[in-house]
Amino acid sequence: MLDGFERELRAYGGLSAAYAGDLPAEDADLADLTCIDPHAAQFLRGIAALPLKGRVLITSRLFPHELDGASGCRREDLLGLQPVDAVAFFHAHGVRGIRAEIEAVCRPWDYHPLALRVLAGFIARDHRFRGDVQAAARHLDEVLPELTGTHGHTPILRVAYDSLDGPVRELLSRIAAFRGAVDYDAILAISEFEDERALDAALDELVDRGLLMREGGQYALHPLVRRYAYVRLGDPKGVHEQLRGYFTGVPEPDRVENLEDLRQSIELYHHTARAGRYEDACDLLYERLFSALYYQLGATTTCVELLRQLFPDGEDAPPRLSVDTDRAWALNALANSYDRCGQLRRAVQLGIEGALVYELADYRFDLATALQNLASRCLELGQMRNAEDYLRRSIKLCKASPEPFSEATGQAYLGGVAGA
Repeated sequence: MLDGFERELRAYGGLSAAYAGDLPAEDADLADLTCIDPHAAQFLRGIAALPLKGRVLITSRLFPHELDGASGCRREDLLGLQPVDAVAFFHAHGVRGIRAEIEAVCRPWDYHPLALRVLAGFIARDHRFRGDVQAAARHLDEVLPELTGTHGHTPILRVAYDSLDGPVRELLSRIAAFRGAVDYDAILAISEFEDERALDAALDELVDRGLLMREGGQYALHPLVRRYAYVRLGDPKGVHEQLRGYFTGVPEPDRVENLEDLRQSIELYHHTARAGRYEDACDLLYERLFSALYYQLGATTTCVELLRQLFPDGEDAPPRLSVDTDRAWALNALANSYDRCGQLRRAVQLGIEGALVYELADYRFDLATALQNLASRCLELGQMRNAEDYLRRSIKLCKASPEPFSEATGQAYLGGVAGA
């Protein structure tokens, strides 16, 4: 079973995907629905075409484009619970009421699982009809007009969120700043409550209301709750600065053998960038993450996700870095990562921008290397004239350099162009 496969798709593939809400299928374009990693795309096509002895169950918020029209794939759209399941769900959460009453309450929400979970928690804590399904009627008239043409979970989230006391709302929004499940110590680090007893009471209330899930020693949020709460966070940069301080105290691993060994460092990087400290984030990425991810683990899609954090205005705008060498490194590192991911045209565009920064700053040796990388990509794309121009410029720069190997590399590439 592959649960949450949307994280492999471009729409939800970045580090900020945890803060993204639902993207309706009709609003998604082809790029959103395709896999980031070409190996994942190949895997999907393979399991849909090969005569497997078993079955693979995939859950995803968006349907992968690679499975469109695949004869070995059956699609089931999970819209809402069956009425009988909704009644059983309410009873399991201690809500009193007969079947007809509960179905009448659930129907306006289209039996959406998240909406029903939040609604059950709301009923369980109602002051007048605590635990009785009648409690839902007190707010149904208020939110029902908003349901026309919308997803039913949005109004119920508003009711549940607005009914919280201010400090509890703030706590939920602060927890939403984390990208995944967290333990108690992490929440304590960003809590504004005076003591742990008050924090415990707030956490219990959020769990009882269905807004927060407790699984063992971890606390987790539904993606829609996370999105709703995060956009209402009062001071995002300040909270991410606190989280940066928390993850700074986590020691680096002695050895890096897999991506999990770098998880804490990636979290530190993410919150550093979200706090607006792009220079510090770039240093962290260069010194602690990029070499292990790019050269050792080959996790080039992760490299793309991390580097894009340095481009908050989009990749068509320069990275938010003030030092020329940092800007050029970020552009060329992102170009190299896109190259390894098979996106050569994007790599060429970014490589040209990175080379221009090196040229304006008069970093000739770095410019020569960047031009050789550009030529290599142009060769793969069949752009022979561009490749030759880049190589001749690179060789000219290398002749004035004390490093003969770089000139030899350029001459070898140029020989390949001449023989093509």
